[in-house]
Amino acid sequence: MRSLFVIVVALVLRDACRASALDGPPADAPVLKRIFHNWKNRREHVTSLHFVWDQRLTFRSTRPDPNAARGPGGRKSREERYTKELWLSGDVQMCLDMRESPAAPQPTAVQNRGLLRRETFDGTLASVFWQTPVSNFVSVPKAWIDREKEPDSLGLNFIPIVLTYRTQRPWRPWSPETCRLVTENAIIDGARDVKIERPFDADGVRGVDICWVDPSREDLVVAWEMRRTGEGGYPNCHGNCEYKRDPAWGWVPHRWTNTVVVGTRDAISEMEVVQYELNKPIPAEKFAPHFPPNTYVADRTNDRRYVTQPDGSKRMLTDDEFSRLTKPRPIQ
Repeated sequence: MRSLFVIVVALVLRDACRASALDGPPADAPVLKRIFHNWKNRREHVTSLHFVWDQRLTFRSTRPDPNAARGPGGRKSREERYTKELWLSGDVQMCLDMRESPAAPQPTAVQNRGLLRRETFDGTLASVFWQTPVSNFVSVPKAWIDREKEPDSLGLNFIPIVLTYRTQRPWRPWSPETCRLVTENAIIDGARDVKIERPFDADGVRGVDICWVDPSREDLVVAWEMRRTGEGGYPNCHGNCEYKRDPAWGWVPHRWTNTVVVGTRDAISEMEVVQYELNKPIPAEKFAPHFPPNTYVADRTNDRRYVTQPDGSKRMLTDDEFSRLTKPRPIQ
């Protein structure tokens, strides 16, 4: 009986020690603590930002088509060029504009030529403006406004800017509690980097986010990958970023590539920054819904429809008028 008692006590003590080890800080805690300390410092140092960059977007089929024109790698491809402009203030206020690049073809049937898309979020209201040229059709600029908890944008256009200055933003933030150190010996472009990952589980979509971090440059994110599974169709993507050192602000994103994988097509974005400003005042109006004249707006906050006027006023529309006037019509 005494021997049985000793064995039971020994087993209880062993399990208690194991539980204590699991409950204690993980072995990678110092590395993650350093990374998140540097990320937090950048977030607090840069309270607002304004970036402008040029984008070359290439769509490439992952299935060979013998009857199609072939691009790099013997695959069907199409190229588009845009200029994008981003304003961020604090952790949540955002405005993102997408415009035609000067070198891009100029659609003849587009009103308010230049601005193709605008997304705003002021902390309460989100809005999206867009106009989509359709060959041989006249299409009008459209927009919607709604109450949201976060911006509509997925952020795929400016991943390195978010990963440099806003990793701990309120929506889906990175945190040491949810991250895992994979290795401190990941090799990217001949340099030794730290690889970390976190699980993703939101809105029926699961996956993992991965970052490669350069410890020699204050833990900048030099590469990333987002893998998604489940329903919802959220795209997978991967990319990398080059930085330039600013005398006043340290390392700043300069050039990056991001590849979004959707079905049998890759959307490859190559971006290069042409202008940036940090900690400059940004008017609050920049983040409120605002649209060019002659935009047809569906305001979901009050279920109203209207078209903006050149003098800044609104011409109210019925649902039938809105549906009829926003329908693309053939060019006469």
